[in-house]
Amino acid sequence: MVMHVSQLQSNLINSTALKTAELYSVALTQFRSLYSSEVVSKASASGLDVTHDYVDRDNAIPLPATLGMKLGEEIGKHATGARAQLYSPYPFPWRSESRVQRAFEKDAWAFLSVNTDQSFSRFESTGETTLLRYATADVMQQACVDCHNTYPDTPKDDWQVGDVRGVLVISLPIDDIIAQTEESLRYTTFAYAAIGLGIVLVIAFVIVRLRNQSKVLQQRVEERTARIEKEIGERKQAMNSLIESEEHNRLLLDSAGDGIYGLDLNGNTTFINPAACKMLGYKVDELLGKPIHEIVHHNHPDGSDYPSEECPMYAAFTDGEVHRVEDEVLWRKDGSSFPIEYTSTPVYKNGALVGAVVTFNDSSERKKMERMKNEFISTVSHELRTPLTSIKGSLGLIANGQFDEDPKTARKMLRIAYENSERLTLLINDLLDINKIENSDTLFEMKPLNLRTLLVDAIYANQGFSDKYNVKLSWQPSDEDQLTISADKNRLIQVLSNLCSNAIKFSPEDGEVVISTSHDDKTVRISITDNGPGIAADYQQSIFEKFVQADSSDTRNTGGTGLGLAITKEIIERHGGTIGLESTPGEGASFYFDLPLTDKSH
Repeated sequence: MVMHVSQLQSNLINSTALKTAELYSVALTQFRSLYSSEVVSKASASGLDVTHDYVDRDNAIPLPATLGMKLGEEIGKHATGARAQLYSPYPFPWRSESRVQRAFEKDAWAFLSVNTDQSFSRFESTGETTLLRYATADVMQQACVDCHNTYPDTPKDDWQVGDVRGVLVISLPIDDIIAQTEESLRYTTFAYAAIGLGIVLVIAFVIVRLRNQSKVLQQRVEERTARIEKEIGERKQAMNSLIESEEHNRLLLDSAGDGIYGLDLNGNTTFINPAACKMLGYKVDELLGKPIHEIVHHNHPDGSDYPSEECPMYAAFTDGEVHRVEDEVLWRKDGSSFPIEYTSTPVYKNGALVGAVVTFNDSSERKKMERMKNEFISTVSHELRTPLTSIKGSLGLIANGQFDEDPKTARKMLRIAYENSERLTLLINDLLDINKIENSDTLFEMKPLNLRTLLVDAIYANQGFSDKYNVKLSWQPSDEDQLTISADKNRLIQVLSNLCSNAIKFSPEDGEVVISTSHDDKTVRISITDNGPGIAADYQQSIFEKFVQADSSDTRNTGGTGLGLAITKEIIERHGGTIGLESTPGEGASFYFDLPLTDKSH
């Protein structure tokens, strides 16, 4: 019985000792972990030193292992002589005494380096004292790895999370453990309170410092952020303005009707707009960065060589003057040339001459219009001078009394003067008429008009003229004549009268002029066909221009002004229609015009 009780007591003591040692070990391990994660990292970020020799240094706190061992020593002073020590095969130089040396430490290391989640314990007798040696693996956490791999004089700098750095050994005397249980618990509680208070004080200290620094940092961040946002806004605004300006300039260049390109000081093209490329027949990449004079401006209008040294375009970026030229040509990619007028303007940057900008346009149309104007003035002068000369001559003879004795001849002279005055009046009226139509000074009264009504009135208006020339004017009515168009009736009567009178005048005696109609879904065509001499192919393209006549001798004999077809074309185009002709020389001619149908015709 006594032996049984003794065994129970021994088991209880051993169990209590193991539990106590386990509690010490867990408490120290958790304390180190909490201290590392909650205190060390924040203290380091706040500028505090974390070191083993913290005692004599300002603004320094101990390393987790150092504080743990110090805490173990303090616990041992007050708790049954318990002692906590950390042994490792890789001790720091200042902790060489903690190297694994004794048998228990070696056995514990061998076991725990493999079984990291278990404990290793043994009861040992040292003289009169029995000790419980309780060991657990000291496993590296992330905070430990970051510190040990970078700490000065570290014996090992390739630690990884999960590695076993050493063994934490709790040495606990068990002789008086039962008697001292309450006292040990009291001191243990005190120790935990002290630890908690220490942690709270350290954390509070760190938090206060961090909060103050955070406020300062936040203020600086806000100021810096505001400054950066302002700079970004200003740069963005400047960039947007630059982009808008570049886009605006690009749109101006792209939409310009004139050709525009830039030159550097070597005469190479720096930019060129679409209008210039279109006129020259080149693509942008065929001209950009190349000496454009050698490509498009290499010869004079007569084909002779044009040295670049004599080129006014290049002169602008050598003499700094603006050069305007109106009588040169540029050469297209296909080898043809076209007349141009251009301006070459020097370009300056920061006061220095850097190139030139050339603006040019195709002057072919302008020269053509000038030529037509001169021809028109010459023709009008001739047309006016001819009847005036005849009138002046006839009346002059009568006024001089040369026919006082010959009334018959005098009447003949008066008749000549009268007919030429009629011709002069007709010419002036036609000139005024075409001028008003071309300048849109004449308002057209557009109204729904039945096609049959129009044709009947036109034939009636020209019947007397056809009888005079002994030419038959015919029209075969059809269902198409019931179609409706929107037109100015008087102007279309003028068109039909002009076309019919021309056909009658150029038809042979006993000939026939036929009016016919046809239509599709959108337009109606009215044709006037004669069996006269026809119109030569050379005249067909220009027959509707002013003062162009197929046969001037016949026209003069029949009193034509050369403006009738030009007036006719303007009237038809004002109606939204088109006019044309078909003719084979010797087989007559057929003039036709197409007009849009109204919705009522469908």
